[in-house]
Amino acid sequence: MMQEFGVRISTDFGHPWTKVLGWVLAEMMFTSQKEVDENITKLELAGWYIWINGKMGECPGCVMYKPSHATTPDWEDHPK
Repeated sequence: MMQEFGVRISTDFGHPWTKVLGWVLAEMMFTSQKEVDENITKLELAGWYIWINGKMGECPGCVMYKPSHATTPDWEDHPK
């Protein structure tokens, strides 16, 4: 089975800890950690937070999240 590389966005996702809807999830997988790091930097500037950062199967990857309305990184979220 061939793996897909890049960034996949899921809308109206449940919050990583509370499962309350209204969040956006970005899942990324690339062939190098450098590509992952570059995309993390871009998404952080747009208001995304890291949920999971590490291997996605055998490839470097990351999962990030933000509220649906967030366009800047000035929101705060703390796991309960």
